[in-house]
Amino acid sequence: MTLREAWAPDPQGWKIGILWIDNASLVSVYGAYEDFVSANHVTQVEDEYDGRGFRVSILSESGVPERGLMGALVSPDCRFDATGPWDALIVPAVMDEGSLSAPASGTDYYPESLKHLLRLHLESGGLVAGLCTASFLLAEAGLLDGDRATTHWLYEDTFRERFPKVEVVPSRRVLRAGPGGRIIMGGASAYMTDVILPVISSFAGVDFTREFARRFGKFWHDDPREEHAERIERPHSEDSAVSVAVAWLRERACSGGTVGGAAEHVNLNERTFTRRFRKAQGMSPADFIRNMKVERARELLERSRIPADEVAARVGYADPAAFHRAFKKETGMSPGAYRRQFKLPPAPV
Repeated sequence: MTLREAWAPDPQGWKIGILWIDNASLVSVYGAYEDFVSANHVTQVEDEYDGRGFRVSILSESGVPERGLMGALVSPDCRFDATGPWDALIVPAVMDEGSLSAPASGTDYYPESLKHLLRLHLESGGLVAGLCTASFLLAEAGLLDGDRATTHWLYEDTFRERFPKVEVVPSRRVLRAGPGGRIIMGGASAYMTDVILPVISSFAGVDFTREFARRFGKFWHDDPREEHAERIERPHSEDSAVSVAVAWLRERACSGGTVGGAAEHVNLNERTFTRRFRKAQGMSPADFIRNMKVERARELLERSRIPADEVAARVGYADPAAFHRAFKKETGMSPGAYRRQFKLPPAPV
């Protein structure tokens, strides 16, 4: 096998289409392309994997070479509608403010052929990955109505104005939306690999993705911070009593808030309250309180030098051992191990 063959797209692999659109970020397009082809390299040189990789193509509306926003020449492999179906479509970040704001709320910017491709792809069971401001295109295509989305924090207000049916979670490293979680988004271009790795994992598996990340210095380990955030950042409940209780518990979970106190606050007996809370939130109120305490503890461990036992007291645990058990249950790591891995560097003086 030649060096070129070891890095080539796999003609029998999962079909990945990377969309080239007006004002797309070149880093998004070719960075994603390189990640998939690098994954192919691992399948070629590691005997323990079955050798199947990814067949990667760059798609555009015209299918012919054109110059991008910064003057670089991009050579697509084919048109949007040329060859399908695709296993996954990758939507790059866009860099021009005109394509993000558009003339007015509700005004379309992207070609209908592109939006139709995305809708049809998702309806047929395919996976979509959107990088940074790609969420504007996904929302314009109607793929995020009634759901959540993440985008770059600079464009959070613009996004809310244009797409009032979508709940915005700005600058999230990774967020899943859509049917079966088949839309994967990252809130900044810097999170490109964080979005591409779950795509690779969806097809090639977790073990392979970890090996790929190890070989190429990618940071990916099923980040417990993201998983925990997903559990507590659920859409607002349609049960008004539960919505009021959730707000009440968010303020008091670490300072004495209890299931009984929340039930009393919304004038329900504890048994009825627990049943309705579980139905609306997908977890018991006791689990929600624990999650909130761990979330606050996580922030203290990342941002301060406070000893773990004091962190336990600050988030409402009188027994440090109980705190350690709860923290490990939620994150899969002890407080000490979590701090060593995720502690933020000190601010510059």
